[in-house]
Amino acid sequence: MKTKTITSIIIISIFLYTAFSCTTLFAQYELSDINNTKFKYNTWSISGNFGSIMFYGDIREYDFYPTSSSEIGWGGGITLNKQISPFFGLHAQFLTGSLSGIKRSSNYNFSAEIFEYTLNSIFSITDIIFTEITDKKFNFYLLVGAGYVNFRSKLNKNGIYESGEGFSDNGTQKNKMTTELIIPVGLGVNYKLSEKIDLNFETTLRNLNSDKLDCYVSPPAKDKYGYTSLGITLKFGKDKYYTLSWISSKEKTEYEDLLAKANKKKIDSLNMQIALLNKKMSEMDSLNTIIPKVEPDDDGDGVPNSRDLEPDTPKGNLVNFQGVSLPKSKTDTIVKTQSDTIISESKEILFSIYFDFNSDVVKLEHKQKIAESAKMLKSNITYKLELLGHTDTVGGVAYNKALGARRIQAVFDILVDSYDINPRRLIRNSQGKLDPLSKKDDFINRRVDFIIIKD
Repeated sequence: MKTKTITSIIIISIFLYTAFSCTTLFAQYELSDINNTKFKYNTWSISGNFGSIMFYGDIREYDFYPTSSSEIGWGGGITLNKQISPFFGLHAQFLTGSLSGIKRSSNYNFSAEIFEYTLNSIFSITDIIFTEITDKKFNFYLLVGAGYVNFRSKLNKNGIYESGEGFSDNGTQKNKMTTELIIPVGLGVNYKLSEKIDLNFETTLRNLNSDKLDCYVSPPAKDKYGYTSLGITLKFGKDKYYTLSWISSKEKTEYEDLLAKANKKKIDSLNMQIALLNKKMSEMDSLNTIIPKVEPDDDGDGVPNSRDLEPDTPKGNLVNFQGVSLPKSKTDTIVKTQSDTIISESKEILFSIYFDFNSDVVKLEHKQKIAESAKMLKSNITYKLELLGHTDTVGGVAYNKALGARRIQAVFDILVDSYDINPRRLIRNSQGKLDPLSKKDDFINRRVDFIIIKD
């Protein structure tokens, strides 16, 4: 069970390392002038508007212009906008206001209040005609929609109530408002003040499916009213610059082509890393090639029985990684210390500890050895300890030299922090991948050698 757990940890570690490596490589393929966030366009905005409402129906003196200001009503609304593409968007609009009309030849006048709810489709004229413009300031569009309007209106003749919609008792009591289908059509233009604010001018004709608005039914004619407004639009979203309504279809296609090319490079890089991982996994004959099994150590020399070439080592003898007792003779060598002073000392290999693939974590089974080395240093105050870091041959020279240094640092920290060994007695030397002990078994090369330096 323990072996399976360790296996799972190692495989997950390899996967996470590969994923991190792929992420690092992705950064190398970013286009210098394109940032990914620029392709996540802002598509939402909200608008407020105010303008005049003019009635077109039976109770009106002239067909196209008012006789006086009393035939001009006023209204205002709010619109929630969602841009689907550079060419097409949707506007959900609420409009409220008042309107009136006069028919002097018949001594009629009427007044009404309205509450209108519509969903409108917006089609960009600019995107169709001016496809080459990349920095637009004006955006012209067509509008067509549908919805319903609630209204309450009153018709007077010679100043006396004659009929009404939503009234009773001779116009003195308000009833439920009348509801009718309405079809708005029109055109408008947006002017970009800034990346977040637009000005808007819009004129629409609102077509009712009814002749009741002015309370004067004269089939087959149906009532209409026009709404001409000025407004302001606030655009919101995470992107600072790119709002979809201000991007042409041509620009959007070009941006997405660039993004597709960048993403293809990322995917190719990921596939390359996965192929490398698969190659490494296929080279593993068994779990033992990456994790030495924790086996009994009958002679207590710190080397498992499976690798111990001297199974009956006398207690107290120092052994190498194969369990063979180390000779007591000294070899004069030239050693370069951390202070860059060249001295002549004797070296004796104490033992080695081993690490997992791409890891600098000291295993629990090796901490006893580190304790033994600390005990030896405390017993021999003139001794120094050289920590020689090694790695396998996978990866570059610079990376492995740094990995070897991290492995040394892990041992160094235990000796200093846990056993209070003077740092000046510890010499760190990372060889990285430059001095492999074995050409076949990489786990042998992932190690730190403990070398005693005696005066």
